[in-house]
Amino acid sequence: MNKKWVVRLFSIALTILIVVAGFGAAVLYSWNAAVPDVFGLPPLSYGQAMCLLCLTWILFGSWRGLPTWRPGVKTATTPN
Repeated sequence: MNKKWVVRLFSIALTILIVVAGFGAAVLYSWNAAVPDVFGLPPLSYGQAMCLLCLTWILFGSWRGLPTWRPGVKTATTPN
């Protein structure tokens, strides 16, 4: 494999890891800022926040609400 592709795959994997970690941190801080005070539930750890994030992606269909990027497919957000 070409060195260029190895660097590209590594950068893509690193970007995905950073984005997922960022979403986990957002869930963690959002939960710990609101839910313990409002509902009296305990604060989450980072691992619990990641599990909650994965569970919501499974239950609610992850990114189905976003527009598709497939060529030739018209969506509501695609201009005519």
